[in-house]
Amino acid sequence: MFSGKTLYTGGRDESVRVYNSQRRLQEGVLTAQSGTVEKIAKRDDFIFVAGTDGNIVIYGRKDNTYYHTLKLHSKTILDFDIHSTGRLLVSIGADSKLKLTDLAEMSEVYHKNIKSCIYLYNSSR
Repeated sequence: MFSGKTLYTGGRDESVRVYNSQRRLQEGVLTAQSGTVEKIAKRDDFIFVAGTDGNIVIYGRKDNTYYHTLKLHSKTILDFDIHSTGRLLVSIGADSKLKLTDLAEMSEVYHKNIKSCIYLYNSSR
């Protein structure tokens, strides 16, 4: 994922590597994950990293410091997105749950079991 001149990459090594694309140098490694990195997204001053551990780890974008871990799912997070206001995060996990999280309070505000959607997701791969 690109953010200005910065490139964020993740994978099976349970870390996110931060590169400066102009100077072509690695600037750091984010290591709060405890599972394979599945998705990286940015919103305002934060980087969100989802993984197979069912957590989304939030880092500060300017200095790449650890901010918070959202323990959302019991299995892999398949996808997530952040509302345009930056206040809500929606995630779907392999545990057949869709969850809505209030980022201001860092707490779950809604969840729903969605087993039929997981079947459709897995059969399309």
